[in-house]
Amino acid sequence: MAEDIFADIDSPPFDNSAVDGYAVRAEDVKNASTDNPVMLNEIAGVAAGSVSTVVVTVGTCARVMTGAPIPAGADAMVMREDIRTEGLDSVAVLSPSPVGEHVRFRVKG
Repeated sequence: MAEDIFADIDSPPFDNSAVDGYAVRAEDVKNASTDNPVMLNEIAGVAAGSVSTVVVTVGTCARVMTGAPIPAGADAMVMREDIRTEGLDSVAVLSPSPVGEHVRFRVKG
């Protein structure tokens, strides 16, 4: 305990989801509620162990499993319990999710 010890690898090695849910832009869902859901277009799914090539843009989201990489453009996760599916590719977000919500950010080693 006489000196600090630092890791030589990043941990986690990439930004990843702490929950099963949807990667979103926090700005898009800041006013979401059960009375006023925000509709987003689901553009892809990202499984744990995969590499994400998806880019979340205004009005879109991506379904992401726990531990899977957060897609580029997304800065928050909405838990699947706070989503209602609306057809094949549309989801209704029922609660806001601030920047960083349910995201485990990469920490440089």
